[in-house]
Amino acid sequence: MELYTHAYIVAGSSDDARNLAAALICERGGAEPCGVCAHCRKARAGIHPDIETVTTPRDKRQISIEQARALVATANIAPNEAHARVFILDPADALGVNAQDALLQLLEDPPEHVQLILRTDAPGSLIATVRSRCRVVTGSVAKTVATERVTELADAFLDAARHGAAALTRFSFELEKLDRADVAPFLDELRKRTATLARDYARGDRTVSAEFIATLRRAVGECAEYLEYNVGTPHIAAKLCAELSTD
Repeated sequence: MELYTHAYIVAGSSDDARNLAAALICERGGAEPCGVCAHCRKARAGIHPDIETVTTPRDKRQISIEQARALVATANIAPNEAHARVFILDPADALGVNAQDALLQLLEDPPEHVQLILRTDAPGSLIATVRSRCRVVTGSVAKTVATERVTELADAFLDAARHGAAALTRFSFELEKLDRADVAPFLDELRKRTATLARDYARGDRTVSAEFIATLRRAVGECAEYLEYNVGTPHIAAKLCAELSTD
């Protein structure tokens, strides 16, 4: 499962944008930068060669089409040190319509190593074709991305559960990679999904069986208890998937 996309609109501060840039090249690969790897340290110091900020020139009010075209040309150059090159456009609402148009092809079909961050206080000021090619995050970027990951994992888990033991076994390896801090939110999300499935079943929806719902409710509850006793994520993942495999 991919944690990140290739383009973001950050409706937050410049610090939020820089924090996301650091996370995108962090050796740990989590929803927020670890702060200790070489890439994070250079990003924090503002000297990482693979993070570039494009902003308005001192005597101008807009990011020009020439700057946008230069970014597109530079994007084809491979990273110097990290696995990705991150370009921050800040403030992105300083992009004129022509400059935004110049970025569309890059947003549509970027090189694999390119990540784009458009930092703005007014996402609505960007043209629709730009917005449609970006993931919008607000406030705490790390929290937003982590929440999306938990939601995606819950979707993937329930899909695997519906496909049986083999699919759950494969999924358990993915679940083992979940950050410890995200295990409780993941279980909470599954608890909500269980309640929704039970409500739908009571209304006549037979997409899943009553036995499946009961097993899921019991497994989530037991895994939550395991978490309270500091049981490791791999064991919780194995427990959860094993319980549903026998349903």
